[in-house]
Amino acid sequence: MTEIGAMPPGRPLETYHVVHQHDTPIPAVLNAMERSCPGLSLRLTSAAHRLGPADRAFAALTAGFHHYGGMAAHFDRARLTTMTTGIEPPAPVSADYLQRALAL
Repeated sequence: MTEIGAMPPGRPLETYHVVHQHDTPIPAVLNAMERSCPGLSLRLTSAAHRLGPADRAFAALTAGFHHYGGMAAHFDRARLTTMTTGIEPPAPVSADYLQRALAL
């Protein structure tokens, strides 16, 4: 981002999608959350069910996170990689990185 920010603009408005080149699977995120919260057990299910008190408390705690579960956006990184030649792409997101990022 600093490389792109330091470049003189070619047009009045330019957009660069600064995104990781590897998608992070939702199960990997859930595993990191479980590791961050001992005793927490999460599972993906397509079946809706009635929430108990603990489920409602967890849903309230993670309300801002829920919309990412259904997100399937992909952004074209072509302009980013063209403008940042010579910069090594980041490694895939690791389980340890996710756990640190999601630590509650």
